[in-house]
Amino acid sequence: MVQTHISNDMIWSSPGSRCGLVVGQMGLDRGLLTNDCLLARRWLLWLGTAVISFGAWAGQTFLTMPDRTKAHLSSQIAATIAFPIVCAAGCLFLLAVCLRFSRNRLKNLDSLSVNAYAMCLVHYVFVVWLLYALLDSNLFSIAKFAVVLICTMNLSWASGAEFNRFVSVVTVPAKQAVGPVPHWSAFGG
Repeated sequence: MVQTHISNDMIWSSPGSRCGLVVGQMGLDRGLLTNDCLLARRWLLWLGTAVISFGAWAGQTFLTMPDRTKAHLSSQIAATIAFPIVCAAGCLFLLAVCLRFSRNRLKNLDSLSVNAYAMCLVHYVFVVWLLYALLDSNLFSIAKFAVVLICTMNLSWASGAEFNRFVSVVTVPAKQAVGPVPHWSAFGG
């Protein structure tokens, strides 16, 4: 059996954790992700970048069709390189639009924010069983998608809220905790 060992040094020295530390250093209310940041102000530029990069990727991918192995090597390489670029451009555009136009909090969605992690843990069960239940139905694919999306969202949200309510009842309040919280280096780092 192959065993892998990941130390805290490996985790803390990864580029992802460094980026997270840089983004979170100043806080989300005054940093890279504020409503008036450069990303939000230039959301139209990110729209153009997303559309142009998608067109470039789609064009290069079209040149590799119908059999990618017989396509010219430069088209294969260009399509492969363009894919992460179009993904990043699309994500940055979506982030820019959300930052630009989301000025007010919606109180109804606070519960979604609180229960998001629990929803992430349980949603797959609902997706699989709902898809299995709809397997023999005569609905169009888009209708099945809508049913599974809406039901999974509602069921996982309710399950996550119930799970979080149960955990908050069972856990010991912070004032009753025994002893200080150990430093992360005490765990081998």
